[in-house]
Amino acid sequence: MEKQEETTNKKPLTLEQTREIMTYPNYWRGTLTRAAERGESIKETYERLKGLESFT
Repeated sequence: MEKQEETTNKKPLTLEQTREIMTYPNYWRGTLTRAAERGESIKETYERLKGLESFT
C-alpha cells in the first residue's frame, strides 16, 4: 500500500502572527504555528486547544 502525501498550502507567517504566537505557552507554539500556516485563526485554535486541555 502506498503512503499518501499530505498536500498543504503553507503560507509564510507575518511578523504580527509570529509575535502573537510568542504570547502563548511554549508547548502550544508549534501547533499554533502550523495552524497559522494553514490560514487558521491563532486565537480560535488556542481556544480549542485550551478547551481540550481540561480533559487530560
